[in-house]
Amino acid sequence: PIWQNRKQDRKVDESLENIRVAEKTYDNSKNTVDAKIAILVASMEETHDRIQLLNEIIIPQATQSLNSAIAGYQVNKIDFLTLLNNLLTIFSFELDYYRLLTTYKKDASNLEFIVGQPLTNQI
Repeated sequence: PIWQNRKQDRKVDESLENIRVAEKTYDNSKNTVDAKIAILVASMEETHDRIQLLNEIIIPQATQSLNSAIAGYQVNKIDFLTLLNNLLTIFSFELDYYRLLTTYKKDASNLEFIVGQPLTNQI
């Protein structure tokens, strides 16, 4: 062809460069999505562990402490301020529990959005 060296070769080079740019953009996007998924999964695992700790150990112990304080208050062994302190402590732990549960659900929702399908294994 008459224009091979001037126009056609340049078009081929331009097309090849466009392909390389598209591949790099794809790789960057893939790496970004992979990093976001890894961060969300790590956050969900940590939050899940903290939720379990509160739900299975800390809140039951605080409830036992409150029940003990109630019994002690009824027989005048514990003052009212200690009873209220135990009650506020359990409320604080329960509030932490629900905050963590909310964080977990938000992370799960974000992860579902990123992967494009619902998660099956949740709290």
